[in-house]
Amino acid sequence: MTLEEERRRLAGGADAEAPPAELDVIEVECEVGAALAQERVREALTPVLEHQEGAWPSLDEWKTLLPSWFVEACVDDRQVRDCVLDKWSLRAWLHWLQPDQRQWRWWDAEAVDETRLRVRLLPLADPYLKGSVNWLLAVAAAPA
Repeated sequence: MTLEEERRRLAGGADAEAPPAELDVIEVECEVGAALAQERVREALTPVLEHQEGAWPSLDEWKTLLPSWFVEACVDDRQVRDCVLDKWSLRAWLHWLQPDQRQWRWWDAEAVDETRLRVRLLPLADPYLKGSVNWLLAVAAAPA
């Protein structure tokens, strides 16, 4: 899948093309509703996909590129004391979304019902690291 195809899928969903068998499915319960959670995911991932080529922005630049509801949900790096956290720092989240670190591609998302969102990803490795996606989904699904 090309970057342009991935961007198109994020913006408008999957084509009529049959999905590959190796897609990973993640379902999340959305306190804010599936439709709003899906829109929030798009809002946060769009700038990330826009910067998969060229220079990677600085942390301060990312704070202006990403939606404030997401940036504010991330913990400050200075508060990280060990590797078991219920919150991610913005720096750690961005690290795993850099072009040479990201191990998945966006396929699509759909509301299963009013409160559940189903996301399908194309893994690039087996197993693959998807904590960055899980963090985004948790934040997008929760009240701000």
